[in-house]
Amino acid sequence: MEKSSGIPYCTKRLYYTEMSKPYTYGSLCEVMAAGEIFPYKFQVYQDGSLITVFGDALQGIRRLWFTGNFNEGHFDALVPLDETMTNSIQLSELNEPPLLTLTEQIGYEKYFSCHHGYNCKSDVCKSDESTPSIQSKRGTKRRKIFTSSIRYKQVRKAVRKFSQSHPEVYRDAVRKYTQNHPEVHRDAVQKYTQNHPEVHRDAVRKYTQNHPRSS
Repeated sequence: MEKSSGIPYCTKRLYYTEMSKPYTYGSLCEVMAAGEIFPYKFQVYQDGSLITVFGDALQGIRRLWFTGNFNEGHFDALVPLDETMTNSIQLSELNEPPLLTLTEQIGYEKYFSCHHGYNCKSDVCKSDESTPSIQSKRGTKRRKIFTSSIRYKQVRKAVRKFSQSHPEVYRDAVRKYTQNHPEVHRDAVQKYTQNHPEVHRDAVRKYTQNHPRSS
């Protein structure tokens, strides 16, 4: 899990706080990693269609509305207007202290109109930056300390594992998005070619060798 600057998040709490803000942007890798870490199935919708699914529904399903492109977008949580949600944060498997409590109540006082035209609610979590105090108890075994580098490797491993076991999901999502937004693909190719001219030259040279022009 990295910030936009490329620096990994130091703690799970900081990552959760940042990704819960309505103006934080990310890619599908964020949902892919969340599907490996949390016991939920994440269904991602865009333009009225279900584009991809990540994770296992051990404790329910979370539905997200995706806006933007696959490299930089935003995920809005879709919640029924008449439903009272309780967001259970399970951190015991990650050996981390709780964010606030084991079960954190999330309020939905702030409503907003999504780009698709429906009224929905956003999971705007409390951005309390203070670190929860941990009282030391005599005779209690201390938890293993996870550094930012270890956490980064865990997320990278989870993303790589899912990509290897579900390659068709990523391919179908990329193919569908490329068909609907060809200009994004063209801009990305143009930018990459400008930044890596040697790759383009090697590809042209290899193609020329394999397909010589007939005299």
